[in-house]
Amino acid sequence: MYAYEHGTQPLPLQREGIAAVLSRKRIFPILLSLPVAMSVGCYRLGKIYPSSMRGIQTLAIPVFQNVTLVPRVEALLADVATRVFQADGTYEILDKGKADAVLECKLIDISRVAVLISPTDWGVTKKFQLRILVTYRVLDRITGKILQQGTAAGAASYFVGADPISQERQTLPVAARFMADALLSQLTEGW
Repeated sequence: MYAYEHGTQPLPLQREGIAAVLSRKRIFPILLSLPVAMSVGCYRLGKIYPSSMRGIQTLAIPVFQNVTLVPRVEALLADVATRVFQADGTYEILDKGKADAVLECKLIDISRVAVLISPTDWGVTKKFQLRILVTYRVLDRITGKILQQGTAAGAASYFVGADPISQERQTLPVAARFMADALLSQLTEGW
């Protein structure tokens, strides 16, 4: 039989002592507020750069190198990347002789992948996805040291019409924009 069935309440203070119960009542709210306090302490005002890019305030983006068989895309990719970086504002874009670092990019692949095929005729593609793959490296302008390197990819889809070549050329700036966004994310956030 339990003591409270006879009209008496069990006394937790008898087993543990008054100090233990009081300290538990005080610690519980503190433990609940601890994650909130820790998450507030992690926030940082201002720009956050990857550790390899600390101290770099300005970038130069020269014309991309092209090792694919697709002609006249080098300047387009550099222009789109420059516009994306300028819109973000994390790095100021300057000439190669004045910038803290130089972003060298090489276009290594432009591919077209079928993503929608006609349900009645498997030989007819209805929609393609244009994929762009670029390797990059960021060089310190003065020392020539590689600060960061990696790859960035972008893709955009388009429906096949009467002129698939011109439709692909019109989709290229959209895929380039997604590639430039991925490149910007890697250089500003580290991923």
